[in-house]
Amino acid sequence: MAENSVEERMLELIEEICDDEIIREERDADLFEEGLLDSMAAIELLVAIETEFGVTIAPTAVEREEMNSVNKIIYQVQIRYDAQQRLCEARLGPSAGMMLISALMRR
Repeated sequence: MAENSVEERMLELIEEICDDEIIREERDADLFEEGLLDSMAAIELLVAIETEFGVTIAPTAVEREEMNSVNKIIYQVQIRYDAQQRLCEARLGPSAGMMLISALMRR
């Protein structure tokens, strides 16, 4: 999945969970301070990220300040997704790794 695909899908997920289109315009706003995200919604988002991308981010793995804005959330997902993809490619070879990632993304 291309970087912009991860970004677009993350925008969709965050918009759905925050229930507000403003997240697309105010991508550096603190979602917690703006009342768009609370602890329950944050857990819902982490579950959605794992389901959508196969990327696990434990609530204790990052500080809230590292995932309090749209851009920061996308960054955290992107670096983990890219690392996961590189690991698959290293173990299986580039084409097999990409096929596995694509299959995981479709589930």
